[in-house]
Amino acid sequence: MLQSDVAIFKNDKKLRLFLAVCVVPAIALLVYVVVIPTYNVFSMSLFNQTALSSVRTFAGLDNYRYLLQDEYFLQALGNTCWLMAVVPVATLFLALVLAAIITQSGLREKSFTGLSCSCPACCQQRSSVCCGPSFTTPTWAF
Repeated sequence: MLQSDVAIFKNDKKLRLFLAVCVVPAIALLVYVVVIPTYNVFSMSLFNQTALSSVRTFAGLDNYRYLLQDEYFLQALGNTCWLMAVVPVATLFLALVLAAIITQSGLREKSFTGLSCSCPACCQQRSSVCCGPSFTTPTWAF
């Protein structure tokens, strides 16, 4: 950011108001949807309580100790971590390879192919040409 941009931002109250109006709802939604439920789940995990009883006994970290000793939980945790590490890398690699193949190909339609595969909802005519008439031909037509 240039020095003049910082000076414009500090002096322009309309710009600051516009940015606040854009950012505050997003932060409020993030807090409402992510932060508050995460806090509630963590606080609930510190108690022993069944769904049908109203008695809550404080367990502290005993629930976590129990989980770390359960072999099924550890297996599921390991599988989840492995999937989190491998699937995004494999997907990105496959996408880059396919993009390179399409880009390096001598096809006339390479820009058409990229556009129709990247946004079929926006380009229904192009996706219907690629994928067949099943998108545009209703099955209920007489």
